[in-house]
Amino acid sequence: MSNTYENLTFELKWVSKDNFSKLIKIADYIGRKSGKSVYMINPQKCKLLSPSQFALILSALKSVLPPHIIEYLSDLRESIIRITLDGSDLVIKGLDKNASRLLSPYVRYDSKNNVYRAMPLFFKNIKDILSENGYKLKYNFPEWSLSEKPKPNFRLRKYQKEAYDAWISNDMRGVIALPTGAGKTHIALWAIAKIQERTLIVIPTIDLLNQWYDKIVTELGLTDVGLFGGGDRDIRSITITTYSSAYLNAELFADKFGFVVFDEVHHLPSPKYRIIAESLVAWKRMGLSATPEREDNLHLDLLQLVGPVVYRKTPSELKKQRHIAEFEVKRIAVPLDSEQRKEYKLLMQKYREALHMLGIPYSGKKALELLIMRSGKSKLAHDAIVWREKARKIALNSEAKIKLLEEILIANRRRKTLIFTKYTSIVNRISHTFGIPKITHKTKREERIKILDAFRKGKISKIVTSEVLDEGTDVPDANLGIIVSGTGSKRQFIQRLGRLLRPKDEPALLIELVTKGTIDSSLSSRRVKALE
Repeated sequence: MSNTYENLTFELKWVSKDNFSKLIKIADYIGRKSGKSVYMINPQKCKLLSPSQFALILSALKSVLPPHIIEYLSDLRESIIRITLDGSDLVIKGLDKNASRLLSPYVRYDSKNNVYRAMPLFFKNIKDILSENGYKLKYNFPEWSLSEKPKPNFRLRKYQKEAYDAWISNDMRGVIALPTGAGKTHIALWAIAKIQERTLIVIPTIDLLNQWYDKIVTELGLTDVGLFGGGDRDIRSITITTYSSAYLNAELFADKFGFVVFDEVHHLPSPKYRIIAESLVAWKRMGLSATPEREDNLHLDLLQLVGPVVYRKTPSELKKQRHIAEFEVKRIAVPLDSEQRKEYKLLMQKYREALHMLGIPYSGKKALELLIMRSGKSKLAHDAIVWREKARKIALNSEAKIKLLEEILIANRRRKTLIFTKYTSIVNRISHTFGIPKITHKTKREERIKILDAFRKGKISKIVTSEVLDEGTDVPDANLGIIVSGTGSKRQFIQRLGRLLRPKDEPALLIELVTKGTIDSSLSSRRVKALE
């Protein structure tokens, strides 16, 4: 038999007649196995004994019973509930009917081992409920105090302090929603300095590992800092890891931290990454994001995984309060040439006719979702998606945009400029046509670092990129952004705008090139609502 604390079954080779008479008062005889007698502790029998009878039996059998059974009986005698960690589960032992009823929203019964199990996420809920109802608890999680005292060399701005205070007021749980460039990282660093507990920081990309590391070392004066990801597997008092690495090693991190920071927290509710939050015992949780909302509405699960949005400011609000750079968003309507317009109209006509034939109301995003669902079985639905995408590419990548881009670049030769597009093919074209360094998902990490460093030092003044720089990379300050094409995502828009918003003397300008009378116009209208 497995000699585990959860298993109340045990084997004995031989016991005296006197000890057997005592043993049978707390256990059931199961039978013989491999020349040994098999017994199982019966909690109901134990509870029928008076405290003095129970104590006498336990004292007499200490030299006979296995250590794990002695431990269980000791807890039972003192009515102690023990919480331990078993892989990615909390195991709760010693619950009576009343306690199990109180914990019913959080626990599930494991009949095989006669224990209750729960996600580590619920540790504090379980602990608080049991303590409030007079139960004694034991748990043996590691010490979470930092090995050194943080010494922050910065002060929070007014709105950052407001965000931190709002998070503290919500029992140190919740999401802080501030635009890129507004200093969300400093709020998390401040929390680390004040809480002074072992901290796990979860980030979306490898590029951010060293950036977070440098800030913790230089701005908090800490040295016990580890990286877990990109080839490193160093768990320290402060550990920085990626979502992918944390997901693959969730059990390894489970009880090692008292505080966890989820950077770009909108990634967390995905079916895969949510396991990270569910597997951590840490109750103190802070989520950071420019826009935590997701298109699939899974952001609603953040309430349980991290906490509610406790503080939010839009770029427009921070601009009014002069906390971020002055900025202007300028939308320039660009016409299609006659040939492209003719092709665009034909494709969109075929798309709408297909929707009509399939009985799908023409309602933009919803219509596309229905088409995708049917495309596996319907050739017409598949063709409709192809027609729409071809029309979309024409609208987003019109020739007139490239011509206008050239004029804008000539008029802004000296401004540090980031050019954003949706399609890698257009990144390549702009890079080749104007001799501008490019960064795409195919750009090797070493080359990307080299380009960004040159941009930071002013050796180059222009970069063209696809969606790879939208998040997860610390882009050096620019003061002009040009969106050649993008999606309707508010998050993407705020992230692109945020690349320009770090406080500076010169006002920032974000220019959108929008093909009028096309899908491009509706995409632009959707994303700029993020400023409201």
